[in-house]
Amino acid sequence: MDYINRLDNFDGSDFGEIVVKAQLYEEAFAVFKKFNLNVQAVNVLLYNIQSIKRVVEFAFFVEEDAVWSLLGNAQHEAGMVDDAIELFMRLKPA
Repeated sequence: MDYINRLDNFDGSDFGEIVVKAQLYEEAFAVFKKFNLNVQAVNVLLYNIQSIKRVVEFAFFVEEDAVWSLLGNAQHEAGMVDDAIELFMRLKPA
């Protein structure tokens, strides 16, 4: 995946979606992460790679409310209600 880090002159969002359609999920995550498209990166982790654990790690890395919100919803859907409530309590009021 080093080639993704070396590429610069492309639209990260469009390229990431193409990579997802090609079922290259780790590469898609790397593209979205590189271009700070954090919501798209989380969606790849949740719906394609299916790893809530990695989303938790990523959420602490980016510290973004939209990412925390997606994580809380995923935890709630997975039956991790206590964790989801704790996350929603850390979100800043709108």
